Amino acid sequence: MTSARQAFSTTRVSPRGDSDRHVRNEYLPDAVSDTIPVIGPVFSIEANAPTLVHSLKGRGVCHDDPTRDPASAASLLRRATDLQREAETLIQTLDLRAMLETLGPTELVGSVVSGLMVWRDIDFCVDCQQLRPERAWDALRPLLIDPQVTQLDYRNETGERAPDGDPTAQRLYLVLRYEAAPGVEWKIDLSLWTVELPSDPGELLAELDRRLTHETRLAILWIKDVWHRLPVYPNDVGGFEVYDAVLNHGVRTPDDFDRYLRQRGLPGRH
Repeated sequence: MTSARQAFSTTRVSPRGDSDRHVRNEYLPDAVSDTIPVIGPVFSIEANAPTLVHSLKGRGVCHDDPTRDPASAASLLRRATDLQREAETLIQTLDLRAMLETLGPTELVGSVVSGLMVWRDIDFCVDCQQLRPERAWDALRPLLIDPQVTQLDYRNETGERAPDGDPTAQRLYLVLRYEAAPGVEWKIDLSLWTVELPSDPGELLAELDRRLTHETRLAILWIKDVWHRLPVYPNDVGGFEVYDAVLNHGVRTPDDFDRYLRQRGLPGRH
């Protein structure tokens, strides 16, 4: 399960808390924009803007089923698309792919690829067997000294430090917080694999895409939107569990997902 989870999200540190933010739905028609609760932070994009501009006005989590409520569905889908575009812009601005490719073959993974985005999160995997830490730090120096990097978590998970002592899960792992604009923070995950990649993230993501339907896409976005605000996400419960629940076990709502987690001894909302 570990390798599959990492293909969808390499995160092992908790995201920032968004629970106190309040938002305005930029995507609903004016007639309903102020009357329908919003699912999480919703964003609007300005022409030629390097980042999304977001409004914070009140807090609300939509309890309407987006598979049955067109306004909720439109809000989730538009936000996912805009976050995906914003991620692509930031990757180009920071020249992330070129920087990482100096270390080895590089693959963008996670929700930026699948389009199942609910928050600002970018994940890269790099195949750089036998990589030494000093080489990694040297190659990443332009990013690490960027004054807009506000936080860095670094873990040397090689040799005896490999998770669960698994020799196939060795990597240098960095999680950065990058403030693209005031109040606009991205989490950037970099998994620098020092052994052969435990799985092909491209194949796993392609399989995910083949299995998605409009209904399951909306269910995943709805559940991820609720869960990414919780302290258990993504360390204990992450994208892998959401995708498994929806695609393999018929889960369609946050309440369904709570039951799915309890049955597996995983933490839910209560």
